Amino acid sequence: MWALRNDGQVIRLSPRTGAKPQLWAKFVSDRTALNRFALADVRSRAIPLRGSFLLALDSMCVRSMSLVATSVAEVARLAHPKKILAADAVEDSSSYFGMAAQSDLYFFFSVSADGEISLVTRSLDPDHATLEQPPLAGRSAMGPVTKGTWVAVCDGSEIRMFNTAEPKILSFVLPEEFHPYLRRPSRRVRVPIGHTPFVISKTEAGWDAWIAGEQRSAAGVLQATMESNYYDFHPVLPESTISEVVPGRLSFVTESGVQFSDPHPGIGRISNLRADMPILADDGSTFYFRATASDSLHNLTMMSAGGEPIGLSFEDAQCNKDTCCAAYRIGDDILVCYFYGAGTQTGGMRFAHWTVQ
Repeated sequence: MWALRNDGQVIRLSPRTGAKPQLWAKFVSDRTALNRFALADVRSRAIPLRGSFLLALDSMCVRSMSLVATSVAEVARLAHPKKILAADAVEDSSSYFGMAAQSDLYFFFSVSADGEISLVTRSLDPDHATLEQPPLAGRSAMGPVTKGTWVAVCDGSEIRMFNTAEPKILSFVLPEEFHPYLRRPSRRVRVPIGHTPFVISKTEAGWDAWIAGEQRSAAGVLQATMESNYYDFHPVLPESTISEVVPGRLSFVTESGVQFSDPHPGIGRISNLRADMPILADDGSTFYFRATASDSLHNLTMMSAGGEPIGLSFEDAQCNKDTCCAAYRIGDDILVCYFYGAGTQTGGMRFAHWTVQ
Protein backbone atom coordinates (compact mmCIF):
# COMPACT_ATOMS: atom_id res chain seq x y z
CA MET A 1 0.00 0.00 0.00
CA TRP A 2 1.12 3.54 -0.74
CA ALA A 3 0.19 6.76 1.04
CA LEU A 4 1.01 10.35 0.12
CA ARG A 5 1.61 12.44 3.25
CA ASN A 6 0.81 16.13 3.58
CA ASP A 7 4.52 17.01 3.41
CA GLY A 8 4.98 15.29 0.02
CA GLN A 9 6.49 12.08 1.43
CA VAL A 10 5.30 8.79 -0.09
CA ILE A 11 5.03 6.01 2.47
CA ARG A 12 5.09 2.28 1.74
CA LEU A 13 3.10 0.03 4.06
CA SER A 14 2.70 -3.74 3.98
CA PRO A 15 -0.89 -4.93 4.60
CA ARG A 16 -0.19 -6.92 7.74
CA THR A 17 -0.76 -6.39 11.44
CA GLY A 18 2.13 -4.57 13.10
CA ALA A 19 3.72 -3.42 9.84
CA LYS A 20 5.83 -0.29 10.13
CA PRO A 21 5.49 2.49 7.53
CA GLN A 22 8.62 3.04 5.45
CA LEU A 23 9.58 6.25 3.67
CA TRP A 24 9.88 5.52 -0.06
CA ALA A 25 10.64 8.91 -1.61
CA LYS A 26 9.46 12.52 -1.48
CA PHE A 27 7.92 14.97 -3.92
CA VAL A 28 9.46 18.44 -3.93
CA SER A 29 6.09 20.16 -3.51
CA ASP A 30 3.95 19.50 -0.45
CA ARG A 31 0.93 20.80 -2.41
CA THR A 32 0.74 17.50 -4.31
CA ALA A 33 -0.96 16.01 -1.24
CA LEU A 34 -3.89 18.43 -1.70
CA ASN A 35 -4.76 16.90 -5.09
CA ARG A 36 -5.97 13.56 -6.38
CA PHE A 37 -3.05 11.51 -7.70
CA ALA A 38 -2.98 8.57 -10.13
CA LEU A 39 -1.16 5.28 -10.64
CA ALA A 40 0.26 4.38 -14.06
CA ASP A 41 1.41 0.89 -15.02
CA VAL A 42 3.65 1.03 -18.11
CA ARG A 43 4.61 -2.28 -19.76
CA SER A 44 5.45 -1.26 -23.34
CA ARG A 45 9.08 -1.87 -24.29
CA ALA A 46 8.91 1.15 -26.58
CA ILE A 47 8.64 3.54 -23.62
CA PRO A 48 11.82 4.37 -21.68
CA LEU A 49 9.90 4.68 -18.39
CA ARG A 50 8.53 1.23 -17.49
CA GLY A 51 6.93 -0.22 -14.39
CA SER A 52 4.52 1.28 -11.86
CA PHE A 53 4.48 5.03 -11.23
CA LEU A 54 2.69 7.36 -8.88
CA LEU A 55 1.76 10.59 -10.69
CA ALA A 56 1.05 13.70 -8.64
CA LEU A 57 0.53 17.35 -9.52
CA ASP A 58 0.33 20.90 -8.29
CA SER A 59 -0.47 24.03 -10.28
CA MET A 60 3.08 24.18 -11.67
CA CYS A 61 3.81 20.68 -12.98
CA VAL A 62 3.14 16.93 -12.94
CA ARG A 63 5.76 14.68 -11.34
CA SER A 64 6.23 10.93 -11.50
CA MET A 65 7.63 8.66 -8.82
CA SER A 66 8.74 5.14 -9.64
CA LEU A 67 7.32 2.49 -7.32
CA VAL A 68 10.12 0.16 -8.40
CA ALA A 69 13.03 2.53 -7.84
CA THR A 70 12.91 5.65 -5.68
CA SER A 71 13.32 8.08 -8.58
CA VAL A 72 11.24 11.27 -8.96
CA ALA A 73 11.01 13.26 -12.20
CA GLU A 74 9.06 16.17 -13.64
CA VAL A 75 7.04 14.92 -16.61
CA ALA A 76 4.73 17.81 -17.58
CA ARG A 77 4.70 21.60 -17.33
CA LEU A 78 2.40 23.97 -19.20
CA ALA A 79 3.53 27.05 -21.06
CA HIS A 80 2.66 30.39 -19.44
CA PRO A 81 0.01 31.78 -19.03
CA LYS A 82 -1.75 28.42 -18.77
CA LYS A 83 -1.36 26.43 -15.60
CA ILE A 84 -2.57 23.13 -14.19
CA LEU A 85 -5.94 23.17 -12.43
CA ALA A 86 -4.97 22.12 -8.92
CA ALA A 87 -5.64 22.88 -5.28
CA ASP A 88 -2.90 25.01 -3.74
CA ALA A 89 -4.62 25.47 -0.37
CA VAL A 90 -6.48 23.19 2.03
CA GLU A 91 -9.76 25.04 1.49
CA ASP A 92 -9.63 24.10 -2.23
CA SER A 93 -8.81 20.42 -1.67
CA SER A 94 -12.46 19.34 -1.40
CA SER A 95 -12.99 19.95 -5.14
CA TYR A 96 -13.31 16.87 -7.35
CA PHE A 97 -10.64 17.67 -9.91
CA GLY A 98 -7.25 16.04 -10.13
CA MET A 99 -5.75 13.53 -12.50
CA ALA A 100 -6.20 9.99 -13.81
CA ALA A 101 -4.11 7.49 -15.79
CA GLN A 102 -4.44 4.50 -18.08
CA SER A 103 -1.33 2.59 -19.11
CA ASP A 104 1.23 5.22 -20.24
CA LEU A 105 -1.38 7.98 -20.67
CA TYR A 106 -2.32 10.46 -17.95
CA PHE A 107 -4.94 13.19 -17.85
CA PHE A 108 -5.37 16.48 -16.03
CA PHE A 109 -7.02 19.88 -16.49
CA SER A 110 -5.40 23.08 -17.71
CA VAL A 111 -6.79 26.50 -16.91
CA SER A 112 -6.17 29.63 -19.00
CA ALA A 113 -5.69 33.20 -17.80
CA ASP A 114 -9.41 33.92 -18.35
CA GLY A 115 -10.55 30.77 -16.52
CA GLU A 116 -11.23 28.40 -19.43
CA ILE A 117 -10.72 24.75 -18.41
CA SER A 118 -9.57 22.03 -20.85
CA LEU A 119 -8.69 18.35 -20.53
CA VAL A 120 -5.04 17.60 -21.31
CA THR A 121 -3.74 14.17 -22.35
CA ARG A 122 -0.05 13.37 -21.98
CA SER A 123 2.02 10.21 -22.26
CA LEU A 124 5.02 8.93 -20.34
CA ASP A 125 6.39 8.18 -23.81
CA PRO A 126 8.24 11.41 -24.75
CA ASP A 127 7.61 10.72 -28.47
CA HIS A 128 3.83 11.10 -28.06
CA ALA A 129 2.35 14.54 -28.64
CA THR A 130 0.28 16.42 -26.09
CA LEU A 131 -3.47 16.46 -26.80
CA GLU A 132 -5.71 19.20 -25.43
CA GLN A 133 -9.48 19.02 -25.83
CA PRO A 134 -11.65 22.10 -26.55
CA PRO A 135 -12.49 24.15 -23.43
CA LEU A 136 -15.35 23.04 -21.21
CA ALA A 137 -18.40 25.25 -21.06
CA GLY A 138 -18.25 25.77 -17.30
CA ARG A 139 -15.65 27.32 -15.00
CA SER A 140 -15.55 24.24 -12.76
CA ALA A 141 -14.57 20.65 -13.46
CA MET A 142 -15.02 17.18 -12.05
CA GLY A 143 -12.75 14.27 -12.92
CA PRO A 144 -11.09 13.09 -15.01
CA VAL A 145 -12.17 9.47 -14.50
CA THR A 146 -11.27 6.51 -16.71
CA LYS A 147 -12.51 3.08 -17.73
CA GLY A 148 -10.79 1.01 -20.40
CA THR A 149 -9.75 3.37 -23.19
CA TRP A 150 -12.28 6.03 -22.20
CA VAL A 151 -11.83 9.14 -20.07
CA ALA A 152 -14.73 11.26 -18.78
CA VAL A 153 -15.12 14.79 -17.37
CA CYS A 154 -17.98 16.95 -16.13
CA ASP A 155 -18.20 20.76 -16.05
CA GLY A 156 -21.40 20.98 -14.03
CA SER A 157 -23.79 21.06 -17.00
CA GLU A 158 -22.45 18.36 -19.34
CA ILE A 159 -20.64 15.04 -19.19
CA ARG A 160 -18.11 14.33 -21.94
CA MET A 161 -16.37 11.05 -22.69
CA PHE A 162 -13.32 10.72 -24.96
CA ASN A 163 -11.94 7.50 -26.44
CA THR A 164 -8.14 7.46 -26.40
CA ALA A 165 -7.95 4.58 -28.89
CA GLU A 166 -10.01 6.22 -31.64
CA PRO A 167 -11.44 9.70 -32.36
CA LYS A 168 -14.82 9.21 -30.70
CA ILE A 169 -16.61 11.53 -28.25
CA LEU A 170 -19.83 11.02 -26.29
CA SER A 171 -21.66 13.85 -24.56
CA PHE A 172 -24.65 14.11 -22.25
CA VAL A 173 -26.29 17.39 -21.20
CA LEU A 174 -27.37 17.14 -17.57
CA PRO A 175 -31.03 17.96 -16.76
CA GLU A 176 -31.49 21.53 -15.56
CA GLU A 177 -32.88 20.45 -12.20
CA PHE A 178 -29.81 18.30 -11.41
CA HIS A 179 -26.74 19.87 -9.81
CA PRO A 180 -23.67 17.60 -9.51
CA TYR A 181 -21.39 17.74 -6.49
CA LEU A 182 -18.32 19.51 -7.87
CA ARG A 183 -16.84 19.49 -4.37
CA ARG A 184 -17.39 17.40 -1.26
CA PRO A 185 -20.92 18.02 0.09
CA SER A 186 -21.27 19.30 3.65
CA ARG A 187 -24.87 18.20 4.17
CA ARG A 188 -27.49 15.58 3.22
CA VAL A 189 -24.97 12.89 2.21
CA ARG A 190 -21.39 11.91 2.96
CA VAL A 191 -18.59 11.29 0.50
CA PRO A 192 -15.45 9.95 2.22
CA ILE A 193 -12.17 11.82 1.81
CA GLY A 194 -10.32 10.59 -1.26
CA HIS A 195 -13.43 9.38 -3.08
CA THR A 196 -14.77 10.92 -6.30
CA PRO A 197 -18.53 10.34 -6.76
CA PHE A 198 -18.29 10.15 -10.54
CA VAL A 199 -17.61 6.95 -12.54
CA ILE A 200 -18.31 5.45 -15.96
CA SER A 201 -19.24 1.85 -16.73
CA LYS A 202 -19.91 -0.32 -19.77
CA THR A 203 -23.20 -2.19 -20.06
CA GLU A 204 -24.88 -4.23 -22.79
CA ALA A 205 -26.74 -1.08 -23.84
CA GLY A 206 -23.62 1.09 -24.03
CA TRP A 207 -21.84 3.49 -21.68
CA ASP A 208 -23.33 4.83 -18.47
CA ALA A 209 -22.02 7.72 -16.38
CA TRP A 210 -22.89 7.84 -12.69
CA ILE A 211 -22.55 11.14 -10.84
CA ALA A 212 -23.67 12.26 -7.38
CA GLY A 213 -25.58 15.48 -6.84
CA GLU A 214 -28.95 16.94 -5.97
CA GLN A 215 -32.17 17.06 -7.92
CA ARG A 216 -35.02 19.23 -6.60
CA SER A 217 -33.23 19.37 -3.22
CA ALA A 218 -33.01 15.56 -3.00
CA ALA A 219 -29.53 14.01 -2.78
CA GLY A 220 -28.77 11.04 -4.98
CA VAL A 221 -26.91 9.55 -7.92
CA LEU A 222 -27.76 10.33 -11.55
CA GLN A 223 -27.34 7.48 -14.04
CA ALA A 224 -26.84 8.92 -17.53
CA THR A 225 -27.02 6.55 -20.52
CA MET A 226 -24.61 8.36 -22.78
CA GLU A 227 -25.67 7.09 -26.19
CA SER A 228 -29.47 7.29 -25.76
CA ASN A 229 -29.78 10.58 -23.83
CA TYR A 230 -31.74 8.79 -21.10
CA TYR A 231 -31.21 9.28 -17.39
CA ASP A 232 -32.48 7.93 -14.10
CA PHE A 233 -32.09 9.59 -10.70
CA HIS A 234 -31.57 7.36 -7.66
CA PRO A 235 -32.41 9.20 -4.40
CA VAL A 236 -30.31 8.09 -1.44
CA LEU A 237 -31.15 7.85 2.24
CA PRO A 238 -30.47 11.04 4.24
CA GLU A 239 -27.00 11.14 5.86
CA SER A 240 -25.93 8.01 3.96
CA THR A 241 -22.55 7.57 2.26
CA ILE A 242 -21.81 7.59 -1.47
CA SER A 243 -18.43 5.95 -1.88
CA GLU A 244 -16.14 4.60 -4.57
CA VAL A 245 -15.94 1.03 -3.31
CA VAL A 246 -13.34 0.03 -5.90
CA PRO A 247 -12.00 2.15 -8.80
CA GLY A 248 -14.88 2.74 -11.21
CA ARG A 249 -17.69 1.52 -8.94
CA LEU A 250 -19.91 3.62 -6.67
CA SER A 251 -22.04 2.34 -3.82
CA PHE A 252 -25.03 4.17 -2.40
CA VAL A 253 -27.96 3.35 -0.13
CA THR A 254 -31.54 3.81 -1.34
CA GLU A 255 -34.90 2.81 0.13
CA SER A 256 -34.52 -0.59 -1.53
CA GLY A 257 -31.05 -1.26 -0.12
CA VAL A 258 -27.41 -1.01 -1.13
CA GLN A 259 -26.97 -0.31 -4.84
CA PHE A 260 -23.91 -0.23 -7.10
CA SER A 261 -23.16 1.71 -10.26
CA ASP A 262 -22.32 -1.26 -12.47
CA PRO A 263 -23.72 -4.74 -13.08
CA HIS A 264 -22.43 -5.87 -9.66
CA PRO A 265 -25.67 -7.06 -7.99
CA GLY A 266 -27.03 -4.94 -5.16
CA ILE A 267 -27.41 -6.57 -1.76
CA GLY A 268 -30.86 -5.28 -0.88
CA ARG A 269 -31.97 -4.15 2.52
CA ILE A 270 -29.67 -4.96 5.45
CA SER A 271 -30.77 -4.84 9.05
CA ASN A 272 -28.59 -2.69 11.33
CA LEU A 273 -26.66 -1.29 8.33
CA ARG A 274 -24.47 1.76 9.09
CA ALA A 275 -25.49 3.70 5.98
CA ASP A 276 -23.17 6.57 6.95
CA MET A 277 -20.01 4.40 6.69
CA PRO A 278 -18.17 3.28 3.52
CA ILE A 279 -18.93 -0.05 1.84
CA LEU A 280 -16.43 -2.30 0.07
CA ALA A 281 -17.54 -4.50 -2.82
CA ASP A 282 -14.94 -6.21 -5.00
CA ASP A 283 -15.68 -8.97 -7.50
CA GLY A 284 -15.93 -11.63 -4.82
CA SER A 285 -17.07 -10.06 -1.55
CA THR A 286 -19.01 -7.24 0.05
CA PHE A 287 -18.16 -5.63 3.41
CA TYR A 288 -20.34 -3.25 5.39
CA PHE A 289 -20.53 -1.74 8.89
CA ARG A 290 -23.32 -2.72 11.28
CA ALA A 291 -24.79 -0.48 13.95
CA THR A 292 -23.62 -1.05 17.54
CA ALA A 293 -24.56 0.33 20.94
CA SER A 294 -21.08 1.82 21.41
CA ASP A 295 -19.44 4.67 19.47
CA SER A 296 -16.04 2.98 19.83
CA LEU A 297 -17.04 -0.56 18.79
CA HIS A 298 -17.20 -1.30 15.06
CA ASN A 299 -18.69 -4.47 13.63
CA LEU A 300 -18.35 -5.40 9.97
CA THR A 301 -19.88 -8.21 7.96
CA MET A 302 -18.12 -9.87 5.04
CA MET A 303 -20.42 -11.54 2.54
CA SER A 304 -19.00 -13.78 -0.20
CA ALA A 305 -20.83 -15.46 -3.06
CA GLY A 306 -21.82 -18.94 -1.93
CA GLY A 307 -20.23 -18.54 1.50
CA GLU A 308 -21.39 -17.88 5.04
CA PRO A 309 -21.20 -14.29 6.37
CA ILE A 310 -18.09 -13.54 8.43
CA GLY A 311 -18.10 -11.05 11.29
CA LEU A 312 -15.15 -8.70 11.89
CA SER A 313 -14.76 -6.16 14.68
CA PHE A 314 -12.39 -3.61 16.20
CA GLU A 315 -12.62 -0.91 18.83
CA ASP A 316 -11.50 2.69 18.40
CA ALA A 317 -13.59 5.79 19.09
CA GLN A 318 -11.43 7.76 16.62
CA CYS A 319 -13.04 5.84 13.73
CA ASN A 320 -16.40 7.37 12.87
CA LYS A 321 -18.52 8.63 9.98
CA ASP A 322 -16.34 11.73 9.60
CA THR A 323 -12.92 10.03 9.75
CA CYS A 324 -13.38 6.66 8.03
CA CYS A 325 -12.02 6.74 4.47
CA ALA A 326 -12.41 3.28 2.99
CA ALA A 327 -12.14 -0.47 3.32
CA TYR A 328 -9.68 -2.42 1.18
CA ARG A 329 -9.13 -6.05 0.30
CA ILE A 330 -5.65 -7.10 -0.83
CA GLY A 331 -5.63 -10.86 -1.34
CA ASP A 332 -6.60 -12.36 2.02
CA ASP A 333 -5.97 -9.09 3.88
CA ILE A 334 -8.83 -6.78 4.88
CA LEU A 335 -8.09 -3.21 5.96
CA VAL A 336 -10.19 -0.29 7.17
CA CYS A 337 -8.41 3.07 7.16
CA TYR A 338 -9.40 6.16 9.13
CA PHE A 339 -7.93 9.41 10.43
CA TYR A 340 -7.19 10.07 14.09
CA GLY A 341 -6.17 13.13 16.05
CA ALA A 342 -7.52 15.60 13.48
CA GLY A 343 -6.04 19.07 13.95
CA THR A 344 -3.22 17.90 16.23
CA GLN A 345 0.51 17.50 15.67
CA THR A 346 0.27 13.77 16.45
CA GLY A 347 -2.67 13.02 14.13
CA GLY A 348 -2.45 10.64 11.20
CA MET A 349 -4.04 7.56 9.67
CA ARG A 350 -4.72 4.17 11.24
CA PHE A 351 -5.56 0.80 9.74
CA ALA A 352 -7.65 -1.96 11.26
CA HIS A 353 -6.45 -5.26 9.77
CA TRP A 354 -7.67 -8.84 9.45
CA THR A 355 -6.47 -11.86 7.48
CA VAL A 356 -9.36 -13.93 6.12
CA GLN A 357 -8.61 -17.32 4.57
